[in-house]
Amino acid sequence: MSELGNHRMTSPKILFLTERFAPDIGGVARSSRRIAEALARIGVSVEVLAWTKTLPPGELATEPASGVTVHRLGLFGGLDFSLQHSLNVLEWLHEQRRFDGVWGHYVFPAGFMATLFAEMMGLPSTVSLRGNDIDRLMFPPGDFARLQWTLQRASLLTAVSADLAKKVDVLLGRSSGTMVIGNAVDVTTFAPQSPDQTLRRQRGIADDEAVLGFCGELR
Repeated sequence: MSELGNHRMTSPKILFLTERFAPDIGGVARSSRRIAEALARIGVSVEVLAWTKTLPPGELATEPASGVTVHRLGLFGGLDFSLQHSLNVLEWLHEQRRFDGVWGHYVFPAGFMATLFAEMMGLPSTVSLRGNDIDRLMFPPGDFARLQWTLQRASLLTAVSADLAKKVDVLLGRSSGTMVIGNAVDVTTFAPQSPDQTLRRQRGIADDEAVLGFCGELR
């Protein structure tokens, strides 16, 4: 039997950091859950650390959620102390689980913390860039230094568009190798339906007019 056959194959363990996680509301929460569950479906063992204001400061609550384990951590009044405490919690989780990598969803605070913690533990890190996180940090009063440090030190960067990946190259002054993973929608939920002619007439929408619906920022 080969040396590989003598060892039980285990799935990689990923620590996924995010500011919010569904059923929290908002795009960050939904996209975090979508990515975490997608990783779980391909055989990755995923544990999520998400910050919350619904728990007392510093309290940690753990719950299962669709193939992943979610740890929710109560925020303190100041972000600086919250992140210091988060680092202690991350170290404790790593002692218990022995993760193989760390994923940060959005540059700050999750991406920064993922990159920092990964380097401290000697682990690879992935930071997923969504667009408005880059814009908020690169212009005043954003923290350009923290943005640049995170982009430079993360093992892998992912972006939702080629334009965003190009922006990262400009910020770093070199090719970043950013992996583009385009945004998508659930086509079973967002699918064309037969038009409601009564509703169109009530809203004054002509038969040859198209209706565009969106949720979130339209820029």
